[in-house]
Amino acid sequence: MDEKEMIPFQSSPVRPIFEKFSSARDVSLVYGDPIEMQGRTIIPVARIRYSVGAGAGGGYEREDKDSESPGFEEFEGGHGEGAGGSFSVKPVGIYDVTAEKTIYRPIVPIELIVMLPLMMTGLGFLMASSQNKSKGGKHKKRMQAGKRCEKKGKGKKMKDMHSG
Repeated sequence: MDEKEMIPFQSSPVRPIFEKFSSARDVSLVYGDPIEMQGRTIIPVARIRYSVGAGAGGGYEREDKDSESPGFEEFEGGHGEGAGGSFSVKPVGIYDVTAEKTIYRPIVPIELIVMLPLMMTGLGFLMASSQNKSKGGKHKKRMQAGKRCEKKGKGKKMKDMHSG
């Protein structure tokens, strides 16, 4: 075995990826370059997420080709490595810096803009459905008690029907 095989990560194609991630860990990833305009400075803010995983392995096995000859041995084996990762940058807001004050202005996510009206519409349908069920439920109870509502839909209440 030569020295290159003894240190698997030293000559690995994965090494440059790890070097890039380790050298880029500073605030410039999260806070963008300031933009100056009209007496104010805008500093963009982002959320950075990254994950990296790697693995390597090797195995060597001694194998005797001839059991009667104990000095004859052959090495067999292999080596493998792999890596993967993900990197995402999501803008979350800006800092608006003026001479008087600094204000953080969050960016409203598009998911919220789309989902909020849909949720409100769904809630409206649920409320309307429950109100219709409760109205139908009262009439059903009257019918179960053996009192028939002959003038249903003409604005008469059950009290008025009993007195007349």
